Amino acid sequence: MRKKRKSRLGIILVASGIVLDLIGSGALAYGAVALNDPLIVLGQLWFRLDNGSLNFLQAITQRYIYAPLWENGIVPILLQPAFVVFSLPGALLLIAGILLLRSPRH
Repeated sequence: MRKKRKSRLGIILVASGIVLDLIGSGALAYGAVALNDPLIVLGQLWFRLDNGSLNFLQAITQRYIYAPLWENGIVPILLQPAFVVFSLPGALLLIAGILLLRSPRH
């Protein structure tokens, strides 16, 4: 039973990593081709794709969750290059999944 859970979790981590890496590559390509800026920051990319949802997230976070969370937690993430925000966690999930799948099974 433990082997199955470990294998499933490993596969889920690998698949999640691949998806996030693909999104990061897509953000890099979109920024390079459409905007002449391959290092487009996440906030700018999100605003160009759907500014209403970005404004909605800001309003909900500041009014109902915790106002400083927006300025101190979310804005610094939105100011990072979009491909890094997706690709870095994707790579970490991919590595974790591979390590989990390759670990010795008892």
